[in-house]
Amino acid sequence: MAVRRVSRRGRRISDRRARRLAAYARAGLRAAAGSATGDRGGAAARGDRRARADSRRPDYACSDLSRHGEALGAGKFFNGLALLAVADKPALASSIGAVTDAATAAAIVAAGPKLRSWFDEVYLVDSAASPGAWSPPDVEYRFRVATPGGAAQPTELVAGDYGGGRVDWYAFDSRPLAVPAPGVAEPDVATTLSFVPAPVAYAGMPSPRYWEMEDRKTEFGDLTIATTDVAKLLLAEFALVFANDWCIVPHEAPVGSIIAVEGLVVTDVFGDRILIEAAGRGADEDWRRWSLYGLSTPDPDAPADMRLYLPRATAQTLEGAPIEEVVLLRDEMANMAWAVEKRVPARSGNSLSGVDAAAAVDPPPDLGEAVPAGVPVGYRLGETLPSHWRPLMPVKRPGSARAMRLQRARLPNQTTQPFGAVLAGAAPFFVNEEEVPRAGKMVTRSFQRTRWRDGKVVTWLGRRVTVGKGEGASGLAFDVLTDQRVPPAG
Repeated sequence: MAVRRVSRRGRRISDRRARRLAAYARAGLRAAAGSATGDRGGAAARGDRRARADSRRPDYACSDLSRHGEALGAGKFFNGLALLAVADKPALASSIGAVTDAATAAAIVAAGPKLRSWFDEVYLVDSAASPGAWSPPDVEYRFRVATPGGAAQPTELVAGDYGGGRVDWYAFDSRPLAVPAPGVAEPDVATTLSFVPAPVAYAGMPSPRYWEMEDRKTEFGDLTIATTDVAKLLLAEFALVFANDWCIVPHEAPVGSIIAVEGLVVTDVFGDRILIEAAGRGADEDWRRWSLYGLSTPDPDAPADMRLYLPRATAQTLEGAPIEEVVLLRDEMANMAWAVEKRVPARSGNSLSGVDAAAAVDPPPDLGEAVPAGVPVGYRLGETLPSHWRPLMPVKRPGSARAMRLQRARLPNQTTQPFGAVLAGAAPFFVNEEEVPRAGKMVTRSFQRTRWRDGKVVTWLGRRVTVGKGEGASGLAFDVLTDQRVPPAG
């Protein structure tokens, strides 16, 4: 049996090429029809404009199943959120009483509270009492945790630039807490360990013995390092010079706790006890101190916080396919910034290409008046863009004469509100200018699922921020001149 493998990249290129060829074919047919009716210039201009508009659309992979399912199920999809809103309320009985018999209606009403209880147990949903931590202007999560009252050292840990994924200690900065958080703090537990330290071992580690040969599979001396590769230089120095200076001391600690090493006493072979002070002590911004694990402090002159925070985070999570994807990019040709809704949520529960979502609601492009026959040049006031391309216009920050921020806007032919939740919000909707770099930024929303240590399964709809793929080109232009001359046949 012969098996043929077709790469996804090749399929996308083929679909993309087919769409473009079809667009140019339609343009040629319109031009030929214009020539037959005597309106060669106007038909050619309209065909050329549509062809360029189709070819200007981003080359995003479209889901035919989602697109056709959305068209077939328009007005027929089951609204689960509307059912959950009345599942445990008397309004459920009045809403189903007219469409089913009494026995079925009674069974549905009895199952309503169970449905609501199951949903609240499995899914984490933001509410008015517990708003989400997503910050639209910063395009990232911002949240904080604090020690309850009675703690020996009241502390507030702030995560100011968390872009999604697994939460770990390096996402937090330490701040002194003036007012303790609600709750009662658990008493501090002091533990004294007596141990024989185990040396750190890794592949390619230099041997401490003089005549012992190291394994040649990992050769740190053969690294290709430039003078600006600081990270590689530090890695090579650590691996080759200070390798056998590190030891491992295992210590189990509960999650959600802050750990501090009060001191380290070394007893040598002569019985002498030596107190080893931390290398990271001193002011937080002192260049002479060194610390690998620690919490940053906002005050550079404040003492360094050498404690370690173990957040309540799971080791792994399951993440589904994105149901929404937004790309923030710079367009140097148009001198603008854009928010492109690459994928948007569909009513079927899947995602829909932003190109298809915009094509379903956007009005046909205004081609203007036909250019009279014999006129070689046509003029258009400006181009149009589909509704999934949202312009971000620069505006001044309040109280500043130079600082700018980006405000969500729309072109005249676009819908009032975006399709997805990333760009949704009451006007005015702002994004900090530094959040749209030249490399771009990509924001995705997807369902995530994990299991806690007690076995409970939790599912939520989270966001993740990653680096984009560079600048883009919208094709937006004004005062456009088009060539209306029809090339000779043959």
